[in-house]
Amino acid sequence: MWRTGSLWRTWTPEWTFQAVNLPYRMMVVAGVVEHLLTSHEPTSIGVLSGVALALAGIAIRVVCHFQLGARFSPYVELADEHHLMQTGLYRHLRHPMYLGTLLIAAGLPLLMGSVWAAGCAVLVVVGLLVRISKEEQLLRQHLPGYNEYAIRTWRLIPGVW
Repeated sequence: MWRTGSLWRTWTPEWTFQAVNLPYRMMVVAGVVEHLLTSHEPTSIGVLSGVALALAGIAIRVVCHFQLGARFSPYVELADEHHLMQTGLYRHLRHPMYLGTLLIAAGLPLLMGSVWAAGCAVLVVVGLLVRISKEEQLLRQHLPGYNEYAIRTWRLIPGVW
């Protein structure tokens, strides 16, 4: 009942997955290493803010995963059963799952109190921006109605971009 079908689909790996995934993993490792090598401790406000942001990001990503169902893929690709999602979190945002990733990337360095992790988070954001560009190009070319959808929705952050 809770499986989306995407777990059994053959995926086509492509480089933008790693452009986000590698800096994300580096962010976690950097935070742990910084904590072990320095006496730098996170503040209470940083921990609380980081937890709130990371949990909000995780919640958004989980909701998006189930809203996408079998259309979910960690790679920029179109599935055979792909159609334009315009409901749920996708009603106003074209990339709400990436917003979730952005919130996690903002929250983890705060939670860990890590400058090193914050530097890696910047790389996560750069990777996301490149990935969004590639994904939108693919969707504009191959998904009917995407251009109209793009005109009436925000790309990543409501009211901003």
